[in-house]
Amino acid sequence: YCCAIGRRPTFTKVVNGQANSIRFGEFSAKIGDRELKELANNSETWYLQIERSGVKFIARVSVDGKDWTEAGTHTLLQKNGRIGVSANSGGGIENAAEFDDFVVKGTK
Repeated sequence: YCCAIGRRPTFTKVVNGQANSIRFGEFSAKIGDRELKELANNSETWYLQIERSGVKFIARVSVDGKDWTEAGTHTLLQKNGRIGVSANSGGGIENAAEFDDFVVKGTK
């Protein structure tokens, strides 16, 4: 997961169009010697891991893809919730994000 330019990544649960967000920076803005920055020219690569256990989703973030820091959890009220990624911007700010290298494990 590569940080969106000018934004911190956000782990969001959306139910019936209502979002409940956890900004990763609220939990840890620094991992090791790397800091998650809100800079317009931020091109650092960060990794996002989302784990599902029943109706609970756990998000973790990493700077190297090996050591993970928990960023937040969400519990869904329904068992048919799904995971997705997106990028958006507000206030007319151009916001680019690149997502790649998806790995899905343990699907039924």
